[in-house]
Amino acid sequence: MMNSEGYLKMKQLTIGDLIVAITDAALDVTQDEDKAYEIAGLALKRLLEESSPELADFVFAVRGSTMIH
Repeated sequence: MMNSEGYLKMKQLTIGDLIVAITDAALDVTQDEDKAYEIAGLALKRLLEESSPELADFVFAVRGSTMIH
């Protein structure tokens, strides 16, 4: 069985592809664009926190001063 990292490399998916998929799925479930972006943002934050806590702190400090959609 292939782990998720191996699958991503095989399919050449990017983190952007994952965020788009998460946002689309959240929109399907919530039918609310603002909630979908909030869910995608939380997913991105968790991914970044797992890989690089310092980068997550920086990205979300910048995001606090600018709205990213």
